[in-house]
Amino acid sequence: MASEIGESADVVANIVRNRPATRDIAQRIGIGSAPLCVVCGRGSSGHAGVYLRYLVETRLRLPVSASAPSVITAFRTPLMLRHALFIVISQSGRSPDLVAATRSARAAGARTIAILNATSSPVADEAEFVVPIEAGQEHSVAATKTVIGSMAAAAQLVAELAGDHALRSAIDRLPERLHRALALDWSGIADGLAKASAVFVAARGLGLGSAREIALKLSEILRLPSIGLSAAELQHGPRAALSSRTP
Repeated sequence: MASEIGESADVVANIVRNRPATRDIAQRIGIGSAPLCVVCGRGSSGHAGVYLRYLVETRLRLPVSASAPSVITAFRTPLMLRHALFIVISQSGRSPDLVAATRSARAAGARTIAILNATSSPVADEAEFVVPIEAGQEHSVAATKTVIGSMAAAAQLVAELAGDHALRSAIDRLPERLHRALALDWSGIADGLAKASAVFVAARGLGLGSAREIALKLSEILRLPSIGLSAAELQHGPRAALSSRTP
């Protein structure tokens, strides 16, 4: 897992180099008539989708809905998505529910884009456009470099759809910032986590997807009950659960 985290900066650098292909997709989509954007993903990819939601709403001013694939697979109810922008995020590209949701969205008339690590996959076959992460094979059970790559690819897609020069420049700086982050000493938080009974991870807006992903990692790696919350929500009911044992 540590080794694959160490590859994250190179993954993002490769995404930056792939900008011309992403720009071509953005130009071919033409979102001018899109009434909304629908984002689809599970687990870590779903958390990258939360980040993408805030990017789309703040940079493109399109309302975003999070798709529940079970509406298609369990309830068998195709959605009315004509002219909508449908973005699916997946590492393997093989989850049957994501395949079905993407197929249904395209059949309904949505412009479908897949952000994928596995570009040769069933989801890629169903989508109209594919934005590759190209992080290489991930051996760690906990996804790391593919999550960071998903977020970077999503940011680059939005930058090209919006023609956002400031966002492009920020993405250009990201590989070096990731290298610097890897060189930092993160051990200062280890003692608090080792003694914790549970962890609350709080953020808002563009940081909310990362907060939920951090909480997931704490649960699946440390087996520590963790919850990622909006900082605004934490001020209400959940605050009552905070104590010296919930860093």
